Amino acid sequence: MVYAQRFAANLAGAVRGRSLRQVAREADISHSTLLAVMAGARWPDMITVAKLEESLDLDLWPRRRR
Repeated sequence: MVYAQRFAANLAGAVRGRSLRQVAREADISHSTLLAVMAGARWPDMITVAKLEESLDLDLWPRRRR
């Protein structure tokens, strides 16, 4: 659960101040998927994570702690 929460927090920080519809369009995902992931109501699959990271040019998935 911690990973999903951290991913959602990273995503929220990355899209702050931008239109969520535009972010979803640029990542080629649905607006409803983006909202559900950001709200923590849905876990993103690997493709969704990759699309968002690519379109935002950021690493969003929490990295392993050492």
